[in-house]
Amino acid sequence: MNIKCPNCETIFEVKDFSLKQDVINFKCSVCSNRWKHKVKVNAYENNERENRLSYKQLIFFNFFLIILFLSLTILLNEDFMYIDNYLQNFYNFIDDLVPIK
Repeated sequence: MNIKCPNCETIFEVKDFSLKQDVINFKCSVCSNRWKHKVKVNAYENNERENRLSYKQLIFFNFFLIILFLSLTILLNEDFMYIDNYLQNFYNFIDDLVPIK
């Protein structure tokens, strides 16, 4: 990757693997000018950064659902027993209607 000094317009060659930040400070070896250069991130690397963020969001969302499920289970324990009793009666009713040989 070639980077040009904005003061003296000297062109420097920089290896891509050394550009891991979004903004990098440079100092020209010819005129001693200092400037910040914004690195253009290709679409793949940008998408990869978004995916890392979405994995964190997904983990947080799963953790939230687990906590919500556990708290509802504790709070509505008695109601679940009534539902279970209702479903058991319903299944018994269906079994009595349709005899299986």
